[in-house]
Amino acid sequence: VRIRHGGRTLLHPGTLAAFETRLADAGFVRVHRACIVNIAHVHGRRPRAHGDAWLVLNDGSEVPLSRRYAAALARRMR
Repeated sequence: VRIRHGGRTLLHPGTLAAFETRLADAGFVRVHRACIVNIAHVHGRRPRAHGDAWLVLNDGSEVPLSRRYAAALARRMR
């Protein structure tokens, strides 16, 4: 698993599913089959084709948001 934090990228052994479970109570949510984000750092979203989107993070970086995970993100951001 690749972890981005404070401008650094760290590699950690394990699965994304395991991280998703461990970090759920800390405000992290799965937004794509390959991405988990801290919802406190989501600034907005930019539409893509077919209902998918890019999530724009506070630092200006973007991560994919798939239709499959959009509803879970919306529930957590209320």
